[in-house]
Amino acid sequence: MPCTRHKCVCPIRYKIMDSHSNQGEAKQAEQKMLEAIRSGKAKMQPRWHFVLQAVLFAVGGIIMLLMLLYLASFIMFMLQETGLWFAPDFGAAGWYSILRSLPWALVFLLAVFMIVLAVLVKRYSFVYKRPAVYLFTGIVAVAVVGGFLITRTSFHKSLFYSARHDDLPILGEFYRGFGMERFDDIHRGMIIEITTNGFVIQDDGGQTSTVIAGPRVYFSSGGVSGVGDDVVIFGERSSSGTITAGGIRFIGR
Repeated sequence: MPCTRHKCVCPIRYKIMDSHSNQGEAKQAEQKMLEAIRSGKAKMQPRWHFVLQAVLFAVGGIIMLLMLLYLASFIMFMLQETGLWFAPDFGAAGWYSILRSLPWALVFLLAVFMIVLAVLVKRYSFVYKRPAVYLFTGIVAVAVVGGFLITRTSFHKSLFYSARHDDLPILGEFYRGFGMERFDDIHRGMIIEITTNGFVIQDDGGQTSTVIAGPRVYFSSGGVSGVGDDVVIFGERSSSGTITAGGIRFIGR
């Protein structure tokens, strides 16, 4: 029958029963563990084994974090250097261009680094008690903010120019393969000459292109000032090296 007169007694009784049940389960688990040790099925590990494991996980996490920041910052640097970073300024066509031209192999590798770092960090008590979505959100935030801050330094630019002059033995091919990549409809360069119907730009590799305004040219971030300005041109390049600009973005000097 339900307890009506002493309503406060039942919850206490249930708590006591649960406590006895938990203690019994704990004793059974302890007894099974002792039996496994006596039979040789379970072996005690020395203290140095756990210390070494913790050190290896920590070192692996630090290395993976550095690789993550390096790759994230390199992708951002490559997008800025080629002008693809500014493609969304030119509307839907610009968004299509950036989605079509993104280095998806590097983006996939970046995602792999994030997953490995999450697995390494997840073993620590201050992380595994929290939802996994918080962990991945934090890793993505670190990669984006850290990568952006690195691109504000001369780190990648110095490596980029060393690779262009064959002074970077190991990473040189990597930078030449991605950092110097050019696209069909996005062109970045410095104005070196003003013409009657446009101007001439020169990219970091020394290649020059003549730019003429299309029938509906779009200027983002103001108009172009003159010689020495750094610009990004959105438009197709002909076989003769002439770019018909559908959009022009002024970057700086």
